[in-house]
Amino acid sequence: TSLFFLAHPGYGANVGGTVAAGTAFGLAALLHARVRFSWAHALALGTVATALVATVAWWDGTRSLAVQSHLGKAVNLVRQEGWPAVQEIIGRKLATNLRLIRYTVWTRALLSGLAVLAVLLYYQVGKVGECCRSYPKLTRSLVAMVAGSFVALVFNDSGIVAAATMMIYGIGPFLTLILAYK
Repeated sequence: TSLFFLAHPGYGANVGGTVAAGTAFGLAALLHARVRFSWAHALALGTVATALVATVAWWDGTRSLAVQSHLGKAVNLVRQEGWPAVQEIIGRKLATNLRLIRYTVWTRALLSGLAVLAVLLYYQVGKVGECCRSYPKLTRSLVAMVAGSFVALVFNDSGIVAAATMMIYGIGPFLTLILAYK
């Protein structure tokens, strides 16, 4: 249901959120099924995400202009102006992301938190390792969340904010669990 509300044009058609959530949910499903992740899986997740976004974009682009989300309006702009419109949209989104990364103070702290969590999950030693072995489903979910955060950083309009927000919901409980672990 989360993907439905993220992708649905009537609720804003959040493309970056849809791609990030789809990636995180898909990776979590693979990890919980104990499937060894490969480049073929990454390609499959990317293909599904692309197909989902393309379908939503097409659907939104066919609706009347009065009810279209920003995605539908972008589709119409690309239909009218072609490749230059795509370049302008990408340039605007990159400029917004770079401005947020450069001028937001807490961005650096949250990126550091993301890096620290990724390292803790990769090199599981001491109390962190014991906690990860005791709660393997949580560990797999955190790995999927880290991947989803990186995808949000790349694909969301304000990627650093989306990635940071996603990380908050994993770092807090994980650190609390580690601190409370005997």
